Amino acid sequence: MFNLKYRIGQETTEEGYITTLCSVLVGGSRPRDQEAKLGFTPGSMSDGYWLLLLDPRKPINTFEFEFRGYSHLTDGKPTIEDFDPKTQTMKVRDPKNILNVHDEMNLRYGNNKIDQETCKRRNEEAVAKLRKGGLDRVCKVLVNYETGNVRYIPGAGVVQYVLLQPKTFIVAAFVGATDQLVGLGGDSVGVRPA
Repeated sequence: MFNLKYRIGQETTEEGYITTLCSVLVGGSRPRDQEAKLGFTPGSMSDGYWLLLLDPRKPINTFEFEFRGYSHLTDGKPTIEDFDPKTQTMKVRDPKNILNVHDEMNLRYGNNKIDQETCKRRNEEAVAKLRKGGLDRVCKVLVNYETGNVRYIPGAGVVQYVLLQPKTFIVAAFVGATDQLVGLGGDSVGVRPA
């Protein structure tokens, strides 16, 4: 179903997965490129996609997000298959028993003061980066239809974070099925036929 709920320049409150403008622009910015990079199933963006940029007046603060690795990790979790040497087959692990990158780091580094300080410093560095503009600007890509059937698969490995609470975004562009998003310098973008 075609989604008409956005218009360019509109403010909207969103949550969930985010990335950076650089991740969206580098390596192709047509809908099929975004599917492959971000980990949407092929055809998910056949009706195009919306690009939303984080409102710079309302930046992300510490503890409002979690680092979830890169898009080759669906939901920030490593593969759910393990090779079983006894049976010489791939064995599927229960996804409920797999920690995402954020939880794994907390479990691994939460036991001593030095590691806690390292995690705190990394979080502060991530916040500083997420507050930058230009190609580091936080953005969100949304498919152009509403359905409960959007599935996520391993993507090409672009950085991904998840917002823990809704933030304000500005609708920057709509990229149709036969269009391409282009950078115009800084964090300005445009759309042209692919």
